[in-house]
Amino acid sequence: MSVDDVLEFLRSRSLPDRALERIQEEKIDAETVLGSDDQTLARFIPTLGDRIALKNFCAKNQKSLNTTETKRSRLFGILKAKMNAMDKTKSSPSTSSPNAHARKMTRKVEFGWIHKGRQVRKRLGGGCRKVDVDRNASKFQLLHIGKGLFFPEGLSTKGKEEEFEFDILDFKETPLPPTSTVNECYEVFKTGLVTFYLHTSDKGQGQSSSGQSAGQGQSSSGQSAGQDQISSGHSVGQGRSTSARSAGQGTTAKLDASNTTEIYHGKQSGLYTIDATDILGEAAASVGGFPDDDFDLPDINVGDFDFNFTLAGGGVPTETKDVQSVEMTIHRGSLVLSELCSYFKDASIMNKIINIVRILPNGDIEKAQDTGGVFKDTLTEFWELFYSQCTVGRDVKVPFLRHDYGQEEWNAVGRILVYGWKHQGYWPVKMSHVFLHHCLFPQLPIPQDKLLESFYGFISSVDKDVFTNAVQNFADADIDEIIEALEEHECRTAINRDNILPVILEIAHKELIQTPMYVSDCWRDIIGVVHMTSAQLENVYKSLVPSNKGVIQIMKFPPCNTTEENTTVKHLKRYVKELDAKKLGMFLRFCTGSDLVTVEQITVELLPMKPFERRPIGHTCGCVLQIGEHYDTFAEFRSEFDSVLDSNIWVMDIV
Repeated sequence: MSVDDVLEFLRSRSLPDRALERIQEEKIDAETVLGSDDQTLARFIPTLGDRIALKNFCAKNQKSLNTTETKRSRLFGILKAKMNAMDKTKSSPSTSSPNAHARKMTRKVEFGWIHKGRQVRKRLGGGCRKVDVDRNASKFQLLHIGKGLFFPEGLSTKGKEEEFEFDILDFKETPLPPTSTVNECYEVFKTGLVTFYLHTSDKGQGQSSSGQSAGQGQSSSGQSAGQDQISSGHSVGQGRSTSARSAGQGTTAKLDASNTTEIYHGKQSGLYTIDATDILGEAAASVGGFPDDDFDLPDINVGDFDFNFTLAGGGVPTETKDVQSVEMTIHRGSLVLSELCSYFKDASIMNKIINIVRILPNGDIEKAQDTGGVFKDTLTEFWELFYSQCTVGRDVKVPFLRHDYGQEEWNAVGRILVYGWKHQGYWPVKMSHVFLHHCLFPQLPIPQDKLLESFYGFISSVDKDVFTNAVQNFADADIDEIIEALEEHECRTAINRDNILPVILEIAHKELIQTPMYVSDCWRDIIGVVHMTSAQLENVYKSLVPSNKGVIQIMKFPPCNTTEENTTVKHLKRYVKELDAKKLGMFLRFCTGSDLVTVEQITVELLPMKPFERRPIGHTCGCVLQIGEHYDTFAEFRSEFDSVLDSNIWVMDIV
């Protein structure tokens, strides 16, 4: 740093011109400042705060320069090592790896097998296979690779190769264009690992192998299938039957072999028929059977919703005819963010009814029919990933710009926000209220108290305490801590007792509104269709954020006929009262599929369960929580429920 840099910094702190002239005459640069003691600097800079601020400024810039030089040296070292390695390779070709060039020209892909619209499991010769293929491999070459994987020597568990017609599908289960290559798929899909499916169907039938016609997504038996989640052994379970039972317990489900269900499988796949005994039979085998007592879930009609603001569920179901249904295949885990965005890049998706099919990490399809609970669970997982990967802030989140997110991606996120609110009453309440207020009402001023409150939730708790103390009692505040906190936000104003609050408000406006302005421009027209006032927006934040008392109020308990049942209800109420904010959201997600209060009621049912098979069961479609009717102690009840919520391995396992 030069003398001019030092002078420019001191001018910003309103140092007298005479002092600046002396510093210039003595040629005091950053190294001189860092090497001088406080007594020496006091001869040129009389104010203690200015001396400390100057030293911090010089030290910070000097550290940045050193870091840059260190990084530059390290990069030169790496480059030099690579050049030496290349020279050695050229000088001794016999020692070079024969596969080095091949590795550069290949990409790893994941292969699955879909037969007549259903993914084939590993034990039946399917599953997911990871293979290295030529980066310029065409659809024809992928077809050949797929046949080699799942039809070795022309045979498979489904029949001979000549009995089927073949196609290659992408991860959305749509046919791959004939001219596409593996490298082009990586560039288009922008996923860490591209997934392809070998699709087989009987000859002469193609992908719509079932031969079924109209009735998309409709159940031929007229039943509204329930959606459960099961936790087996290590407490898998998510608003679904969360079970710790061992294999072999319970009885086999008794079903009518003629009971079949038609399921819509994507835009090109048409309808196919699944025997209910096949699905529930596999589920019974995986969990050791079902309880002896049958349970009924309430019927849920899938309908369209309007955009008008309501507190209960975020919309009123209306009768809608001829609404197109679309099925989305979404993998559990980190791919939810990119896959859901890829579907919502199409603006026409807003006028369709969405059915979600979840793919487990092992490649199996979750046994759950989406009547609302699956989509709510997917939304919750999407926003959790969005908060961690696309926003900044402590408790209050604000989007930040990413080089891989352009207008198309931000528009997709905006559509997901609107669709989730329209159909499920889900609103991302961790997003800054001030930011979304500006998106919806750019012409309205933002109250200072709301701006300050949101900013205090955005910054770290340490900086919040520093700013709060400075505003309330500037004389007793630590000036060095204030300066350090302001420097993190690139403050260029010399602060004092009179301007500390206006400066903080200016910084808050910059961080919460000005910085994410590009995102708000992308969202403004999209979320503008959500018709609500500024007061209603504030009410949304208040009503959706769960509280311990509020969750207990929406729980409907059954009449208790015995002392044991009454004790268990008391255990449940006490457990909910003691949950912290994070675990309270997990409890709601277990019961409803959403970590917010998006339902009017959670029905609690008490079931007779033996101790070794006792576990909490949640039905997210009907918002029903089932628990054992007897627990010896509250500690026993808390331990069993905690093991389910803490496992974080929640799989929807029963239709």
